Amino acid sequence: MIKIYLEKEESIREFHYNNLCGALPGKTQNVIQLFDKYISKFGHIRYYCERLEFLKGKTLRNPAGFSILTAKPKELSGFIDDFEKLFPQPLTPKFVKILNCIFYYESYSKWKAYELGVKINSNVCPYCNRSYTFIVGNDAVNGTRFEYDHFFSQEQHPYLKLSFYNLVPSCHICNANLKHTKKFCLKRNLHPYIEGFGDDILFSIQPRSIHFINGKDGSYTVKFRKGIGADYAKSRRSMNNVSVFRLKELYNMHRDYIDELIKKAQIYNADYVDSLYSQFGGTLFADKGDIKQFITGNYLDEKNYSKRVLSKLSRDIAAELGLV
Repeated sequence: MIKIYLEKEESIREFHYNNLCGALPGKTQNVIQLFDKYISKFGHIRYYCERLEFLKGKTLRNPAGFSILTAKPKELSGFIDDFEKLFPQPLTPKFVKILNCIFYYESYSKWKAYELGVKINSNVCPYCNRSYTFIVGNDAVNGTRFEYDHFFSQEQHPYLKLSFYNLVPSCHICNANLKHTKKFCLKRNLHPYIEGFGDDILFSIQPRSIHFINGKDGSYTVKFRKGIGADYAKSRRSMNNVSVFRLKELYNMHRDYIDELIKKAQIYNADYVDSLYSQFGGTLFADKGDIKQFITGNYLDEKNYSKRVLSKLSRDIAAELGLV
């Protein structure tokens, strides 16, 4: 799993908030106007009125800048706790239906899901780092985009359906097939807007025979190991993600990438790298880092992992083999 790095993060959050709470064309109502509509309709029923008034107040940005639409993941987690303490009674099916109408997640064009996706600019699924998530076109009819996973389950927390940091760009396999409706929380799982595996959890080669040194198929498996000085709590959350997204099984299907890295490690030793830099430095390669990226065929800086699939795997295995 990799971290999502956002460029111009504050402007993206502002874009999202304005799409939901600003003026909308025609007679279409925004989120706040929909709150007013249902408060007017059910204001005589205490159960609905109390919860709707509370949620409206937390949706509108307060003087301190807080809104559940733009609150960071840890703030959303705290909000869930506060809401459930204040209103311990389970949400009724009818109230959930009302919230689904107010937080109109399924109306993708209304909250500009495609435009938001372009601004997020995440070209690889952060959960698995093995599927591309390019955006083509600008709507569901003429294009395609990544799916938005709700880190905090939309079934359990429908009032967070349109919260920006609860909309994680992901591939279909991770979102619909593997995570699906599983309950995630910050104590048990990594949130890609906060962190990725980093150096706490590393891909590693587990040899089965001596033939692994030649990259022979079936002579090793891919495993995960803790990095030196790894944080225990983060490692536990990381391995929970490994389990949910079945990363060990999936990455053992990508051993052909590792086969090539094993062979390259025997060819591109330090002297060879120096020779390449001596010959092409300043023309093909700006520095030796460029050469190492060329050799591994992938990005090696964590901030660039979202540009190409299997970048985390490539970097970890290349480091283990001494390529980088």
